[in-house]
Amino acid sequence: MKNSKNKIFYTEIAKYSKNYVKSLKVKKKSHNTISSYSGTLKAFSNFIEQYEDVISFGNLKENHIIDFLIYKEENVPVHYFEFKESSKNLFITHLKRFFTYIAKNSNKSYDFSRVFDDLKIRIPERIAKGLESFEVENVLICLNSSIEKANNHVQSNSRTANKDFKKSRQFVAYRNSLIIKIYLYSGIRASELIGLNINDFVLEDDLYTIYVIGKGNKEAKVFLRPSRIEKEIEFFKNNGYEIITKTINNKVFDRVQIWKMIKKVFSVAKVKTGSIHTLRHTFAKTVYAVTKDIGTVKEMLRHKSINTTTIYAKESEQTTKNNYKKAIS
Repeated sequence: MKNSKNKIFYTEIAKYSKNYVKSLKVKKKSHNTISSYSGTLKAFSNFIEQYEDVISFGNLKENHIIDFLIYKEENVPVHYFEFKESSKNLFITHLKRFFTYIAKNSNKSYDFSRVFDDLKIRIPERIAKGLESFEVENVLICLNSSIEKANNHVQSNSRTANKDFKKSRQFVAYRNSLIIKIYLYSGIRASELIGLNINDFVLEDDLYTIYVIGKGNKEAKVFLRPSRIEKEIEFFKNNGYEIITKTINNKVFDRVQIWKMIKKVFSVAKVKTGSIHTLRHTFAKTVYAVTKDIGTVKEMLRHKSINTTTIYAKESEQTTKNNYKKAIS
């Protein structure tokens, strides 16, 4: 390792990390949760490996965790939009629970509460950054254009002459359209779409009911109007495709690849930079704008607390101005 001073601590952390992740699997935590914890613990091990100061279970301090957050921010993957305060708090939560696990399972007596009790990053008031209606329209136009180009593709004597090329191009166009529309019109979480099968779409009361595994590894229902994705579903069924999030090589189309695809579509559609979650925000804002029922939005997003949902109840500046003009004539 790069810094031999922390070799013992590094080895112990690696051992406990392996056992902790194993315990999460036994507790039937979701794949996304396990992956998230594993990523944080791996990053923490890498941090220890290069850290100059000596760290041990006995001398672990708050400033060591702060230094880890700085290290994590400086080494954030290129596909992240930004290193948010909420991400920092998530890493703190991961480490706090990990070290609580260590304290419970060590033969020695450790008290890590002094390290984490007052450690929390202040998060600015959240603003729901959804797309404007004209941006949604631009995205839909872009998706339809891609499908039309794929359907109208003419074989030539070039490399595109491969008889499977047109079908592959069609699959990518219809898949991308289906993914974005599911996010946009159902409010589904990013990770819940991974591995979803079109046979999971059950028609009930003129709506698709989609059963997903949500947070806490709990089954949940998501609703979607069939007319919004009719042509995409028809293409999948007519061509024997079932898994929505897969590549043309039949491999998993993961969250990073989905993000890159959405970023590319946004760019072509001349839409400001956003994320997968931007589409969920857009769904929530659309539902609230029509219903003015924050309770319905909470249920559709499956939030535990309505306090999380209230960010969507804030009117835009233009709506506020229009309502003022109505009130004060």
